[in-house]
Amino acid sequence: MTDSRKLTQRGKDRRHQLMEYAATRFAHGGYHPTSLADIVDGLQVGKGAFYWYFSSKEALLPEILAEGQPDLRRAQQDAINGLPTTRHRAQAGSRRSAQWLGEE
Repeated sequence: MTDSRKLTQRGKDRRHQLMEYAATRFAHGGYHPTSLADIVDGLQVGKGAFYWYFSSKEALLPEILAEGQPDLRRAQQDAINGLPTTRHRAQAGSRRSAQWLGEE
């Protein structure tokens, strides 16, 4: 979210719901083919609800990626902890990344 708007817990929950649903739609149908209407219709909310939290679909994607990055890094770190060599860590980190990306 680009402004300094303070969200209630309900607002935070709705924003997260939009991000989660959009991420799932992007993963299954592709970013470009997924329209804003697909996202709001799937959640049965109006476009105004979407625009309250995001200025556009293009603004939504970086928010999804930024939210997911720390979780991915934690998963990678958990996978490589204690492994003896760079090769083992690279393999385990790559495997865990692929698993994480495949999760819904």
